[in-house]
Amino acid sequence: TSLSAAAYFREKVNFDDVPDKPPGLSALIPFLSVPPVCSQFSKGVYAIFGFYERRTVNMLTSFCGALHVCFITPSFPVETSNQFVLQLRPELQDALISVIEHYSWQKFVYIYDADRGLSVLQKVLDTAAEKNWQVTAVNILTTTEEGYRVLFQELQKKKERLVVVDCESERLNIILSKIIKLEKNGNGYHYILANMYTSALTYDGVRVMAEAFQNLRRQRIDISRRGNAGDCLANPAVPWGQGIDIQRALQQVRFEGLSGNVQFNEKGRRTNYTLHVIEMKHDGIRKIGYWNEDEKLVPVAIDTQTGNESTSLQNRTYIVTTILEDPYVMLKKNANQFEGNERYEGYCVELAAEIAKHVGYHYRLEIVRDGKYGARDPDTKTWNGMVGELVYGVSFPLVHCL
Repeated sequence: TSLSAAAYFREKVNFDDVPDKPPGLSALIPFLSVPPVCSQFSKGVYAIFGFYERRTVNMLTSFCGALHVCFITPSFPVETSNQFVLQLRPELQDALISVIEHYSWQKFVYIYDADRGLSVLQKVLDTAAEKNWQVTAVNILTTTEEGYRVLFQELQKKKERLVVVDCESERLNIILSKIIKLEKNGNGYHYILANMYTSALTYDGVRVMAEAFQNLRRQRIDISRRGNAGDCLANPAVPWGQGIDIQRALQQVRFEGLSGNVQFNEKGRRTNYTLHVIEMKHDGIRKIGYWNEDEKLVPVAIDTQTGNESTSLQNRTYIVTTILEDPYVMLKKNANQFEGNERYEGYCVELAAEIAKHVGYHYRLEIVRDGKYGARDPDTKTWNGMVGELVYGVSFPLVHCL
């Protein structure tokens, strides 16, 4: 959190030997607007760390550029040539496009929050036009509880099961809870979450300031505030003379942080960074690849852990999907007197028992939910029936009369 990051900053940087202590170095402002920013400027701050919203970002960058006071932020990246703005969050649009291409999505829904800016959306739509993708963009900035329910009802009605979610963490958590509550995380539903952990970026941002000011102190560069602390409402604004030294020190910082390699280019943006692509399935989370500016998306080999395969089989109970059809799988005449697999009889029932006995695993027979063998929908590219349950991890093997 921001408060924990501020404590870390005070611990790392000791200004007791600086005659003119910078009061605003640990000022971490949740969402910046004109009054608090002007208040901090008037106190003679050396740098400001905080978040912005779309409606305030232009004002903030203008103030920082005019007064030569650096602004370090983990908020969504914006297009700016202002050298006094350092953006901790890497741009994700190219990485997102690579992941979409990796999964060969041709038709999907893009859920976004307009308050983050529209650069990622524009990149997705431009790429969609080039590659003939069918993209439905949905802005959920003002979506209510009922709105989420209606949204997912519409997606189900249109058989939209491939979804990209590009929102801040708070709204993303709401969406994920709705997905689970409305049971939109089952057969055939796939989601790409385009988000980074703000807490990790926050810590790295505070460390950027700590490293920069420690370097300035080691170089014995005089950055003491003297005379007028600055007035952001003055016309014309008078820039702070030492501001360029601090800007240069911040931009030159380089270290391995919680969000990977932290390094900035001449425009104040992250460079030489690596994004990890993580996939979650029914059996857990695994890394499927990484993305960087030079190599783009690089898939990694999946560790199948074949040495532990037999042990894993013995310690789990698997669902075996099948379908009722004489004489392969039938309900016994007195099935209500039995439980579990004992309710069924037929060739495939005996086959499943023999396979389990030979391999050495526990299983539970279940009749396919939709009563179908399985076919691929030409529009959504998803499978239904027994094949769908196998493909999407609902069942382990399947037995039937094919």
